[in-house]
Amino acid sequence: SEMCIRDRTCTDGNVAFSYNDSAEVSIQVFDIMGRMMKSIEEPGHGARMMLDDGVYMTRYSLDGRSGTQKFVVR
Repeated sequence: SEMCIRDRTCTDGNVAFSYNDSAEVSIQVFDIMGRMMKSIEEPGHGARMMLDDGVYMTRYSLDGRSGTQKFVVR
């Protein structure tokens, strides 16, 4: 399983995550200060969220595998 942000620099605050069909999905988005901004736990192929401009980190878990990614919203 793998998760990616469709574009590491997102415009208009529209952030899209895509991932393989997964039974267990957990996505947490943190701002640069480490505050959790959003949390998603939805099976399927992807998720969307609106965020203010800034630098964010996402921590994800898909079917027992986990990782992190950094992205920018402007």
